[in-house]
Amino acid sequence: MPDGTGTTIAIHSPRLHTGPSSFDRLVRFLDPDEFRAVCVIDCLCARLPPPNGPPVHGFLAEWLRTAARGDAALRHWVAEHFVASSLRAKAFDSARSLADRYLKRGFWGAVWTPDGFAPGKIPECPPVLFGFGSLFPAPGWAAFFNSRKERLPSPESTWLKAVRDLLPAVVSKGVGLASSLGTLTYDLAAAYAVRRSVPLLLVAAAGVEVSRKSMEAFAGSSHEGIGVACMLSGHCGSKARRMACRDRLLAMLSDLHVIIQIRSGGNLLKTLLDQQYLQPRARWIVMPPARQAANAGNFQLAGECVHRVQRISVAPPAPVAATGSPNRAGNRRRFLSRDLRRDDYVYHYTRSCPGPWPGQSHGDYLRSLLECAPGSGHSALDTLSRILAEGRIRGSTRLVRGSDPVVSWSARTPWELMSIRHWSRALIRWTFEPYGIAVRKTSVRNRGGKPAVYVAARFHQRLTREDRHRFQRHEPPSCAWKHEREWRTEGDFELAGLGEDEAFIFVPDSRDADTLQERVLSALPVLVPDAAPDPK
Repeated sequence: MPDGTGTTIAIHSPRLHTGPSSFDRLVRFLDPDEFRAVCVIDCLCARLPPPNGPPVHGFLAEWLRTAARGDAALRHWVAEHFVASSLRAKAFDSARSLADRYLKRGFWGAVWTPDGFAPGKIPECPPVLFGFGSLFPAPGWAAFFNSRKERLPSPESTWLKAVRDLLPAVVSKGVGLASSLGTLTYDLAAAYAVRRSVPLLLVAAAGVEVSRKSMEAFAGSSHEGIGVACMLSGHCGSKARRMACRDRLLAMLSDLHVIIQIRSGGNLLKTLLDQQYLQPRARWIVMPPARQAANAGNFQLAGECVHRVQRISVAPPAPVAATGSPNRAGNRRRFLSRDLRRDDYVYHYTRSCPGPWPGQSHGDYLRSLLECAPGSGHSALDTLSRILAEGRIRGSTRLVRGSDPVVSWSARTPWELMSIRHWSRALIRWTFEPYGIAVRKTSVRNRGGKPAVYVAARFHQRLTREDRHRFQRHEPPSCAWKHEREWRTEGDFELAGLGEDEAFIFVPDSRDADTLQERVLSALPVLVPDAAPDPK
């Protein structure tokens, strides 16, 4: 199956389970009285400080083993297991009322059924699943599994192309999509389900009440979906533990595992291998052309899980031959030489933008990746393209004191970039990237721009109201930024009216210059520092 970008994914027609889904086979839904009881215990546990008792799952498992029913039995059990001084006298009645409200709002609970597992393989944690949503019948659920990826994915990456092609292939089998929120691959699968009106089963890492709000914000209240979590309210353990529990539930409740790219030695690989031991699942495994650390788990899963496995081959993109056709804006491109009076300019360096653009919804960002839209990678070049298309550099309050948006510039030129550029571990990005717009200092001054004021924090209030947007904390050696020689302008900086003698665009190489001019039409020349002079 060609994907339109040179990658070929060979997909056959594996037979999927056509009986009841794993979700229906593995769980028994609690009746209202049972659900009230576990809600009461969960609510009472939430009132206790974490050091004062066992985890909520321990309490729930112990209550369920008693097989007791009714309020009287529950009150007696609670009196024995909770420290009286830790709870108010009306705590039980309050928890009981809250449980009734949960029922009216459509929440439900479920426990694992022994008939769905081999002897001795029933999962111990969590003993109770909490959920919401209509329990509509589904022929099965498919989940996409992918090891953690970079914060700034390229829309042309092989793994993202595989996700784009396999989503419609999976949905064509008539199954719903099981996924989660908060991890890019899970978000993409959930966004595809919402966009295509496919049944969606969301497994949450937080309490079911929080996850319901998240699902409604993500998919809207009208989308057909089910939410599942191992907690009614609050969290269970550290974030890493919650993520591992989420992946384990997702693997257990889905009927088809679609393996995109699993690294070796990670928790996700262990979870998928454990699931095959607990209860095998049908699998589609993308088989990369070469084994690497990032995909070694695919080979291990294909080798150890030989039953009900469909291996999917992904060929690398074929090189695109140059057509030789001239760039439509090629006559506007000029090359920058060292003869330019580069100290006459200040430079706005663009940066990559992981996640949505400012003002862009998370759903629109995911759709752009699914559609491989131009600029969806949100690289520094994409940021520059967006600025030129909008005709302005947007002001921002990020990394500046106060609420006034500013545009930051630097008097350090692209030739000096390597001497001021470094990797920021806190921001997980380079402090500068070699893309941006240069404007003459006189033009910036005419629009109110001035150099930043580098002073200690205690001097911030001494600046006039008009100059506070220029404040930059300077307390060396822990906080020293003078080497950036920053300038600032207030609000958005409009590019309209700037001529070729006032400003230019700079990119690191001619390929980027061609890409930029294919995307947007700008009156400003696109220049490449240190390239040979344009013979034209």
